[in-house]
Amino acid sequence: MDILIVEDHFITMQGYRVMLKEEIPKCNVLQALNAKEAYHNITSTSSLDLAIIDYQIPKYKKEALYTSIDIALLLKKHHPNCFICIITAYEEAATIYTIHSKAKPHALLIKQDVTDFSFIKTIFSGTTYRSDKAQKAIIAISNHQEIFNEINREILGYLKHGYKVNELENIVFLSESRLDSSRKCNFVKQ
Repeated sequence: MDILIVEDHFITMQGYRVMLKEEIPKCNVLQALNAKEAYHNITSTSSLDLAIIDYQIPKYKKEALYTSIDIALLLKKHHPNCFICIITAYEEAATIYTIHSKAKPHALLIKQDVTDFSFIKTIFSGTTYRSDKAQKAIIAISNHQEIFNEINREILGYLKHGYKVNELENIVFLSESRLDSSRKCNFVKQ
């Protein structure tokens, strides 16, 4: 079994390797510390069975890989049978819901909820897995979807990570005038 771990903190990656070996002793683990390394692993590997991806990783602008969502979409293109697990330290409902709705991972966990990788058996059986905190966040946003549409969530996510409004035009694919109108409605904090 070939597994890719995308995690920018080396110690966390090593912890994930140990937990993986407990669940799947005979696995081959590939590592990526950033989106560029992930891109090369994904595009140069003939088969990946499982990917465990940290949500916020150093980006690879050349290939438009900014978060785990972009990595997940690339994986689905190159390895459609790969099981995808996204782990995030962010607990904000909007971020969790965006990951859930855009990447549609087989497993979605908040880092604080990760104590082992026993959930892998669940996703291999065909059942989607959400940690308790992730599930609560998804439900919270689902109940208020009219406020948190996909574009608004995406814009908020990028702003939270330090992007400037003028940088969002090429990332979110909105015109500058549309972003300006969002700013005038007090949606985008200046």
